[in-house]
Amino acid sequence: MCPDVEALFLSFRTRALSGSEDRDKLVLEIFRYQARHNPIYAAYIKHLNRSPEEIYNLQDIPFLPIEMFRHFLIQTHSYSPEIVFQSSGTTQIQRSQHAIDKLSFYESLCQRSFEDHYGPLSKYTLYTLLPTYRENPKSSLLYMIKHFLSQAHTGKNMWDNYQGAFTLLKESVPQTMVWGLPQSLFNFSEEWLKQANPKSIPRSDTVFIETGGMKQGNPTLSKEEIYHRLHTTWQIKGVQSEYGMTECLSQAYGIEGIFSPPPWMYVQIRDLSDPFSYLPPGEQGGINIIDMMNIHSCCFLETQDRGRLTPPFEKGDFEVLGRVQDAPARGCHMLMN
Repeated sequence: MCPDVEALFLSFRTRALSGSEDRDKLVLEIFRYQARHNPIYAAYIKHLNRSPEEIYNLQDIPFLPIEMFRHFLIQTHSYSPEIVFQSSGTTQIQRSQHAIDKLSFYESLCQRSFEDHYGPLSKYTLYTLLPTYRENPKSSLLYMIKHFLSQAHTGKNMWDNYQGAFTLLKESVPQTMVWGLPQSLFNFSEEWLKQANPKSIPRSDTVFIETGGMKQGNPTLSKEEIYHRLHTTWQIKGVQSEYGMTECLSQAYGIEGIFSPPPWMYVQIRDLSDPFSYLPPGEQGGINIIDMMNIHSCCFLETQDRGRLTPPFEKGDFEVLGRVQDAPARGCHMLMN
């Protein structure tokens, strides 16, 4: 990558992470920069017959439909990526791809988002119920989990070793975390109930994090049923949730589908009947994401997730309610295959 471009990317990211500037002004500056130097995004804006110089507020910024990542390598400037993440899928599905300019930054960003929400990774004993990175080396989620396992106090992937996980959980220590797909966590809980003495449940401060969606596995199970099973099996008050996607460098964390985005990530809810109009807080629509860490690709993403902003609205929290009708399964949905 050209040193000047690398320095510009770092400058934009550092400014966004610091939180010391007016966010809306910085977002508009990033928009105009990407409108000039991102060929696919620039072509999309031109197709809409919009002029970047005439856009003065966030509500007027065009958001790039996320399916564009299935058809083009979206880049601001041209650079040789260190890796191109791909969404999971089958040979019949064209996968999204996201060219990552600097893996070390992705690692540090993921870790910062996690630790801002849960504290240092180094204090956790982390067990994961996810495929290994070797099984899908283009998965952004599995790359992140691989990094987290390396940074945790103790880290083990238990995807195909429930018996070993049961043994470890019976010996559970403070700050234990179990991370998995919703269906995996449900299956794990069902197996525990069949084999374990109910009195031998882990400590109640064990943290369960679900990531991904419900398109695969048992389609008859709702998120509410899965949460209920986890509550009753492990005697926990709430299931933690992670929200992320191949096309987005940042993640949001929360409880049972309600997420708190980091300060450099901003969610708007669009009207599904008019994608260039936005709905009042609390109403349901399509989720648009501003992720200022995506300076290398596109910071303005029109996703195919459906949701709403949740009170208190000034916090910017949002709830994910599912997929827009007829939208294809998102990458992490396919990991159960």
